[in-house]
Amino acid sequence: MSPSSELIHSLIAITAIRYLTGLYFKPIVALVLLTDTLVSVGGCVLLLWDHLLTLKDEIKYIWRLPVEFTKLIFLFNRYVVAGILCWSVYSEFAVFSECR
Repeated sequence: MSPSSELIHSLIAITAIRYLTGLYFKPIVALVLLTDTLVSVGGCVLLLWDHLLTLKDEIKYIWRLPVEFTKLIFLFNRYVVAGILCWSVYSEFAVFSECR
């Protein structure tokens, strides 16, 4: 068994133990929180990287349009969702740091 598959099986087992038994051991909770946090950070980084890559096209095609409902929905989806995701990652770090 490769190390990555062993890690995946361990995380699955830890999560199953956590939810099925209701036992919350501090190291197990810290490992699960770390995994959740790292997945969230990865998603946030990919979203922000995509925003940076497409910013030039957004300025060219979106910002020069007149204000319409579709433009507002696009900008809301693009920036409010990114802000909420970044805030979520920040709060997950705070929870993880308290559990260590």
